[in-house]
Amino acid sequence: MAGKNNKTSLASVGRMPMISEDEQGQLAPALPARSGRRSAIRSGAADPVSQWSITPPSSTASSDESPSEYKGPPPRAPSKTEEWFRRRGGWYRVGLLAFLIVALVVGLGAGLGIGLRKKNQHSSTTPPSSSSPQPALFPSGSYSFTAALVNTSTACSSDPQAFACYPYSTYSPSDPASSAATFHWVIAQLNSFTYAVSSSASPFAPSFANVTMALLDGNQHAERLAFEFPAAVSVVVPPGATTCWYNGTVFSATLWTRMRATYPPGVEAAPPPTNASTNFAAWPFRVEIVQRQRAGAGVPDCRDRSGQPLDGLAGSGDCGCWYSNYGLGNGSRSDAGKRWTG
Repeated sequence: MAGKNNKTSLASVGRMPMISEDEQGQLAPALPARSGRRSAIRSGAADPVSQWSITPPSSTASSDESPSEYKGPPPRAPSKTEEWFRRRGGWYRVGLLAFLIVALVVGLGAGLGIGLRKKNQHSSTTPPSSSSPQPALFPSGSYSFTAALVNTSTACSSDPQAFACYPYSTYSPSDPASSAATFHWVIAQLNSFTYAVSSSASPFAPSFANVTMALLDGNQHAERLAFEFPAAVSVVVPPGATTCWYNGTVFSATLWTRMRATYPPGVEAAPPPTNASTNFAAWPFRVEIVQRQRAGAGVPDCRDRSGQPLDGLAGSGDCGCWYSNYGLGNGSRSDAGKRWTG
């Protein structure tokens, strides 16, 4: 009876609902993501390695470590710039190098500026040079100086034939050409106010080279160049068996540069030169030329053909030749030669 009642009581309970494992139901909420601040836990124990370690995992670490374990950021390799600074001593050396470079640039700039300024100052005071040389100006050049023999003296010798002057005839208005003597000289300028003169070969006058000339009364109407030098002059006594030497002769000349000559005839019409002559042009200005030997011991020194000295020919005065191309007058010694015998 009891069993029957139990059966009846189970039958009276309605059917139990069926539970299906595949039935779609409301899913449990997802677990929140693990925070990076939480320490890793394995089997309920804290990992002895610090969670902030930046040491990369060793190659011997177990492969079954939890993938969620925090390993820390990988080490950062230094950049090329940092490595460059490290090798060169850092910012201190770089700054020092930059300072030296700036100082060098400033120094070069200052030096270049000073050099350019000096160059400009020099160029402003120095006239520009020409590619072609400037022509020489008068009185430089080569000239022929024609003058008349206006006076002679043989007083230094007891024999008048022992001394002679080319062309062996003094000036005469009736025959002016017979007394003409022409000297060929070259004048060169040494500096602004100094000139030198040299001669060409001459059969009747001593030769000389680079004799300095003095400038007298510069930039005035009487401006003139003067020079003199010692010379040894020989005279062949006719008929040629004896030669007399005058070893103390002084040769002197004065060349005017503005006062006009009057000899030879027609010289007054010659145009005054401006540039230097190159072909021995006629000198159109006044000229005086003197060749003088004073009396003294051994004057003259006369010798025969064999070179033996001849005695008894000494005099007591001066021997000389005087040439001029102006103020000749009528040719008498009183006015043509009076200024030469003093």
